[in-house]
Amino acid sequence: MGLKVYVDGKHVASIGSASGWDAAARWIQKHTANRTPLRRLAELGETYQPEQAAAMLSHLLEHQKPAPNIEHTLRDLYHFLTGDHVLITDGVIDEPYLPPAAMAAVLLLSMVVVGGAGFQVYRSPDMFDRVAHNLAPYLDVARTTYLKPVKTTVAMVPDSDATDKMRQQLKKNLRADVQYIGKLFDAKMKAARYRVCYMYDNDKSTRAFQEYLKGNAECIELSPNKKNILILGDSVAADLYMAVSRAYPEIHFLEITGSACKPFLKAYHGEYPACEQLIQYALNFAEKTKLDGVIIGSSWADDYQLVRQELRRLLEAGHKLLLVGPPLKFSAEVALIVERLSANDRLDAALERTLVKEDVLRADEMAGFAASEKATYLNWEQLYCTQGCPVLNEQGALLILDKFHLSVPGADRLGECIKEHRILETAFQLQ
Repeated sequence: MGLKVYVDGKHVASIGSASGWDAAARWIQKHTANRTPLRRLAELGETYQPEQAAAMLSHLLEHQKPAPNIEHTLRDLYHFLTGDHVLITDGVIDEPYLPPAAMAAVLLLSMVVVGGAGFQVYRSPDMFDRVAHNLAPYLDVARTTYLKPVKTTVAMVPDSDATDKMRQQLKKNLRADVQYIGKLFDAKMKAARYRVCYMYDNDKSTRAFQEYLKGNAECIELSPNKKNILILGDSVAADLYMAVSRAYPEIHFLEITGSACKPFLKAYHGEYPACEQLIQYALNFAEKTKLDGVIIGSSWADDYQLVRQELRRLLEAGHKLLLVGPPLKFSAEVALIVERLSANDRLDAALERTLVKEDVLRADEMAGFAASEKATYLNWEQLYCTQGCPVLNEQGALLILDKFHLSVPGADRLGECIKEHRILETAFQLQ
């Protein structure tokens, strides 16, 4: 059976056979490092970085000598590594497709592509087998520690009369009060304990951390009669504090968070000493403190695996861990997306076009990583989007303040989702 190559969702060519591509894919896997665009193409049959994959493939063909049949397949493929997304498959479904429930634990079996008509999920039976094989080392752990989300694709709330009213109300709010968004941000700063437990300072020098230490005593004080759970990370972790502290008043949450402070020391290399000192301080505190659990949150990027050392330090200290994936993120500010809609535009389509699809894939990828490190994993996007991905509430209030940070109403929604699905109870074995 011939394989089809799709570039940006369009069929552009057919190459070789399934067995021929499998042989070529195995050859690539043998000669490339993990987590590179070309390795991803070999393992999953798709890449969002085709130009980088093409450059790697050209280098390989120049310096290695594959068998003639493999070389022929790869040289054919090389010409089609263009655009923003390349998919290799022996079959494609162009309408939205939800994988069966049995596949829900392996999120990478869904490859999501944002197209003009919204989300399209492509599948290939052979590709499912290949992905399952690549994730096999993680599955035994995942079955016991991974919190399965209730959905395996992300989709926006469909436009309706109700969502139209929300849009119109937001526009009224913005017109009536030029400080509307500023007031939402002020409420968020208070709820997330900015400049107290959240180090919020453009100065990333040692001075910023020393100033933080002067006022953070309440952030690390243990409760004698409640469960104590520490939250650490960047501004996304501060959003998590806001969400869970309001949803779980019966639990005491400690907070050590900082603006743009990734929760792993390898992120800094001597730069941003305030963040480096903050994360080291959080780890030292956790290692010598009896806690009922630790939540690690961040906006995350492709370097998320660098948090491995910190996860292991916390595990060795005897702590149960909840690793939270990246938040729902858009390429433009949500308020501007809504405000610029014309009367004939659909909000759900506008949001789909601007959704940062790399984060959707990264959120799925992190599940296997978390399982391999014996940490429970929470896919923020999947949980938040159990019934679409709302960005406004009924009062027209923004749930997402900018491109991804939550407002207080947005944190309330996330907190409700976390509590409804008993995420903390499961992760930390709470009664």
